[in-house]
Amino acid sequence: MALFGAGAVGGYVGGYLAHAGHDVTLIDLWPAHIEAIRTSGLELSGPEGATRVTPRVLGIGEVSSLVKSEPIDVAFVSVKSYDTEWIATLIKPYLAKDGCVVSLQNCLNEETIARVIGRERTLGCVVASISVALFEPGRIRRERARRTEGHNVFRVGEIDGRMSERASLIADALQSVDNATVTGNLIGERWSKLANNAMNSGIGATTGLSAKQGIAHPVLRGFMIDLASEAAGIADRLGHRLEKIAKLDAGLFVRTANGNQDARAELEQKLIALADTLPVERLSSMGQDVQKGRRTEIDFLNGYVVDKGLEAGIPTPANARVVEIVHRIERGELKADLGNLVGS
Repeated sequence: MALFGAGAVGGYVGGYLAHAGHDVTLIDLWPAHIEAIRTSGLELSGPEGATRVTPRVLGIGEVSSLVKSEPIDVAFVSVKSYDTEWIATLIKPYLAKDGCVVSLQNCLNEETIARVIGRERTLGCVVASISVALFEPGRIRRERARRTEGHNVFRVGEIDGRMSERASLIADALQSVDNATVTGNLIGERWSKLANNAMNSGIGATTGLSAKQGIAHPVLRGFMIDLASEAAGIADRLGHRLEKIAKLDAGLFVRTANGNQDARAELEQKLIALADTLPVERLSSMGQDVQKGRRTEIDFLNGYVVDKGLEAGIPTPANARVVEIVHRIERGELKADLGNLVGS
């Protein structure tokens, strides 16, 4: 196995796969992280304590050395969405004839990988509520305890929804990291998570506030509902079967998108109740990217909603507004601030 992108998610998954005895190679772009793993191993910590593993690790410029190894059976992609295409191109020469590539990413990148690798060799894995952070080179910390009963962190699936043996084998391997299962609704799961990310990341990136803080603000709460409902309405129009969005019935978001005010009022009350379970300090990953001055995945999250809205004939004013603001923040014209959405 190979993990392309050994940051918080990729490093955590690859580290625990190696800890379980799988033959794993981590490949990353950050020289200090690579050197720390080579020198002292990879530390994986969390509520249960810390584990240190010593997987094989390569810098991106050392990938050509893979020609000396057995071809890769399973390559996980855990890089930012804007790096997907060139990473897939990089993987292709080293992939076994019957090997496959699994997107372990936030966005709907399976089609991008499939264009490079082939649709028949592409799978996806939705990662839900893993809450990990690469807080310094060679050290990854998880906020949540592993093995939460009734919650599958990993949901592996084929693009076409068939239940395949290889998806089951990959899910079995991921069980060594945390609870995992096979889904026959990969694209529906992706859209459900996209709706949640459009809501939370949209608020985090534009205002610098967490989801909990956003829900507490009446204006932002309504805007968050708009963001998620636009995505849910598009997914429904395109024929995708949605799963729960932010632990709530997706039908509420779809009905809200269709103008049902009773559904919107119910959704608002359920979000307020949900906020009580959220930590105030947990900023979305895109909000963290803005904080650190890094390029965001805006075009692959809220921007994807806007693009698909055009395809489905559904207006997306809330998501389009977020895209515009985040692009301005990236260019240095604005800073993340409540005023970007309230009183403007």
